[in-house]
Amino acid sequence: SGFTSMVAEALYRDAASGIVYAGSFPPKVGLLTEYTVHWVVKNYATDVEKVKVRASLPLEVEWTGMVKASGDSVPLFEEFTREVVWTIDKIPAAKGVVNAPLEAIFQIRATPTSGQVGNFQTILFNTSLEATDMWTGLSLASRDAALSTQLTDDPTVAPDQGRVVP
Repeated sequence: SGFTSMVAEALYRDAASGIVYAGSFPPKVGLLTEYTVHWVVKNYATDVEKVKVRASLPLEVEWTGMVKASGDSVPLFEEFTREVVWTIDKIPAAKGVVNAPLEAIFQIRATPTSGQVGNFQTILFNTSLEATDMWTGLSLASRDAALSTQLTDDPTVAPDQGRVVP
């Protein structure tokens, strides 16, 4: 059977995305800071279908509606469940292996609370991918860890810079 993987990354400074950001960094209690989240999906040996990438937003985090994607669909925000969901009908074999992966970018804004001072604020809970292998019919799954203001994927941010300040 095939293998489909996904990676979730968050950035504060993301000029390459073309999405304008606002807010202070390090994050400050009671003030909004905007981030971009990148979901990168690669598919290996077989075609897959019915792909869903999803993650929930914490209560202190809002969806801005700014979104881009390299494929035919974009992530949408389901307000009732507080989930960001990207539905992809089909991904051909080797997408992202021999050519560019699928990528979706969306913007969120977070407002830290006083209880988070000195800590990194969670800005997106664990991301999961589910798909169906079109050759075997088996379910495929991939997961990535929650994202925080630690912003380990942002080269413009120092390791401890994302801790919430008063």
